Amino acid sequence: MKIIGEAADRLYLCEIDHAELKKFLGTFYGRTKRLKTGDEVDLAQGYNYLDDIRTALAESKKFIEIHQPVIQALTSGLSMLTNIKEKK
Repeated sequence: MKIIGEAADRLYLCEIDHAELKKFLGTFYGRTKRLKTGDEVDLAQGYNYLDDIRTALAESKKFIEIHQPVIQALTSGLSMLTNIKEKK
């Protein structure tokens, strides 16, 4: 996207490629109609990676906390197998 002008305080005139717009809105592999002058697009509906990353990290943290004994057993077992293999 390229800012080509400013119409008012924090109101911008922009140039944006259709493919870039599709990627941002998360419709790159779907159908996005060709836009015409006067059409409106709510950019706020674009994909929010930060929220997804925060959710994924929170879920991962919960998973690790809940399954800590299993994770410790697996890592201990792998460590033991690695030590046996290195001795051979």
